[in-house]
Amino acid sequence: MAKLLININRLVGFIANIDAVLDFIKNPKENTDEFDIDKHTITQIIEWFRIDRSLINSEMLERYNKMSSNELNITFTLAEPEIIEQRIVTPLVAAKRNACTGDFLASIALSGLVGEMLTVLVWEINSDTRRSKDGALLEDKSILITNFDKIQQSLRVNIIEAFGYINLEEAKIFRDLSSLRNQVLHRWTDSYSKDEIEKIAINVFSCATLLVKKIIQLELADSSSVKINPKVLNYISSKK
Repeated sequence: MAKLLININRLVGFIANIDAVLDFIKNPKENTDEFDIDKHTITQIIEWFRIDRSLINSEMLERYNKMSSNELNITFTLAEPEIIEQRIVTPLVAAKRNACTGDFLASIALSGLVGEMLTVLVWEINSDTRRSKDGALLEDKSILITNFDKIQQSLRVNIIEAFGYINLEEAKIFRDLSSLRNQVLHRWTDSYSKDEIEKIAINVFSCATLLVKKIIQLELADSSSVKINPKVLNYISSKK
């Protein structure tokens, strides 16, 4: 049985009562019973923001909640190998934190990075045997791309979709992510208000998070174990 190193709650969870949490942040109390909130959870949230607690405000917590829904919740993240932690998990966490604190451009760029790294990961975890979308074995290696990580993201998505490595829904999320990112980061002629860029940052982060969940598929199997996409597990094992 392969063993995995995982982290718990790197992106932290949903805040049920923002007003109570904000009150505790501004006015720390020993007893939290009257607010029906857990002191450890609040402390975790404060530490997660990585800014002085006096700077945390309701707008930040509201953005945080928009990116902490059940659909976007990721309880477990891979702590190994470094290629996944550093190229996918860390920038995803930073994308959420930057959006929360109002650095929307940085958040959009980091979410875009996650999307790009995920296409490479999908290509890598399917590298042992290349098959066409209909399942036929491809013997002629000359037709395969050897520098997949150096080509444009749109082409990467087209290729992994053509090979059948991602489904139509996942391909759409990849393209939505890239389209939203490029609107802000690559077009001089487009102009956006702060509110519009904030919305785009949250949407791009949501796309990246959904893709992480769909591709890595790391979640609780039972009370004592987790399950993961077997192709990702095999890839991790091959790198050890």
